[in-house]
Amino acid sequence: MIDLSKQEAIARICAEVAEAKLAENIMTLRVSEISSIADYFVLVTANSDPHIRAVTNAIEKELFEKLKVKCKQEGSPESQWVLLDCGGTVLVHIMTPEFRAKFQLESLWGDNLRKEKKGTAKTKKAE
Repeated sequence: MIDLSKQEAIARICAEVAEAKLAENIMTLRVSEISSIADYFVLVTANSDPHIRAVTNAIEKELFEKLKVKCKQEGSPESQWVLLDCGGTVLVHIMTPEFRAKFQLESLWGDNLRKEKKGTAKTKKAE
């Protein structure tokens, strides 16, 4: 199992890369205390198939270059939702605005999660 500091680093890099690629509504959810699926979810909105592809490729490249972490990909940009399993402990959901609104993953996990929402200029934290 990857230690918590590395998990946090993976999630942070994913969010930072998505922001650099102009993704929107970036949210990091720490789900380790309520889920055995993963320790972190990173939720990202991308506006088109090429945008999903660019965010996905950039995250995969950056994680491998910085931490030697390889991601497994499910879905495709054409499906409007890509799931990246980054190191087995961080899941990155990259979706179009329509899919993000339809599935509302952030609301499925309740209000008791540590959330970090990235805007274009600042990171907001709520506990």
